[in-house]
Parts: sequence; structure tokens; C-alpha cells
Amino acid sequence: MPDTPDQISTSHPTTKPYLIRAIYEWCTDNGYTPYLAVVVDESTRVPVEFVKDGQIVLNVSLRPPAA
Repeated sequence: MPDTPDQISTSHPTTKPYLIRAIYEWCTDNGYTPYLAVVVDESTRVPVEFVKDGQIVLNVSLRPPAA
């Protein structure tokens, strides 16, 4: 078993996209808005005014926000 994400074996595809998709679908099916919290470093290109504690939170819903 790999010790870190960087040591993941290339013989098996990652399950991360499937887990993210499942959580996204669960959120939307149950009326929740799906968000992603992303760690920001010097190579991350985001509006810095929205970064808090080294993270930015993104609304990944396909629906526009409620007015």
C-alpha cells in the first residue's frame, strides 16, 4: 500500500473521480449545494481576495445561486 498520494501505483486507475462524482450527485440529489475546498499555494491561480486560511471554497453546482 502506498504511503503517500505521490506513490500511487500506476497499475490501477484512481478512484478519486468516482468518489467526487458520487458525493456531488448525493449533494444535488438531496438539495444541497456542492462545494470544493481547494488548498492554495504559489502556483494556484485564483482571486487572492477570496483565499482564507490558505484555502478557497468553490461552488461547483450547475445551477445558478438562488437570489
